[in-house]
Amino acid sequence: MSTTLGTWLSYASVRHEPFSVGVFDRGWHWGAPVCALLAVAAANLYNDARDLAADRVNAPHRPIPQGLLSVRQAMIAAAGSAVLAGVCATQLQGNARWLALVAIVAGLAYSPMLKSTVLIGNAWVAGLSAATIALGALEVGPMTPEVWMAVVSLTLFVLAREILKSMADQVGDAQAHLTSVATRLGVHGASRLMLTVSVLCVLSLLAPLFVRRGHPYAVTSFVLVAVAGGVFPLATAWYLSARDLPREQSAPRYQKALRLTKAGGLALLGAFGVLVA
Repeated sequence: MSTTLGTWLSYASVRHEPFSVGVFDRGWHWGAPVCALLAVAAANLYNDARDLAADRVNAPHRPIPQGLLSVRQAMIAAAGSAVLAGVCATQLQGNARWLALVAIVAGLAYSPMLKSTVLIGNAWVAGLSAATIALGALEVGPMTPEVWMAVVSLTLFVLAREILKSMADQVGDAQAHLTSVATRLGVHGASRLMLTVSVLCVLSLLAPLFVRRGHPYAVTSFVLVAVAGGVFPLATAWYLSARDLPREQSAPRYQKALRLTKAGGLALLGAFGVLVA
């Protein structure tokens, strides 16, 4: 979805400009979204295969902890997805090709090199998530101000969500001897950091007011601010309220908080699409 958004932002924001003529002369391109989907699948499969010990506690519902998929099968699927993503990447245009190839390697490098780090790995995941917007944009046109706004805002949004996820995964990460924001700073330290990042995300969402003046853009910008400004405090409140409950009672609340932030991220992507419609 984010790659398609990048395509739309690049096209829609320049469609009335002289240099936008011919942007879609080659027709709609499915290469970038398919490449992004395969690259994300490869990174997730590889990460889950390496994360079995922690997922037995944090996410026992996933296929590998449940025994529906073996670690070996996940590794093979990850390798196949990465190869197919690489093939798709070679078919992209110009800078989109190089961004895709770098993103594929960076996604696979996360688990062995950056997983057990404080904030660096979280920022890495956030940047890769937002890079899918740039990938879609570069395939059809320039990196416009609207595209950059979406990239920055989504990076901050995903970073805040990653910190929240480290809070939800604190028990399993500690048992698996993984270092994370929550295991290093504690839950309250991590929650303060997450709320700080979410404030920066809200501030970044005010950019449309200055880049695209006018009533429709102001309304959309305030919708974005309201979504991000409401999602993270509520998700944090749910998490902290569940912290002292038994694991079987707290786990559903953690998942509810994460689902709320995922829905908020989808709302942000949709609202950015409306911004230049």
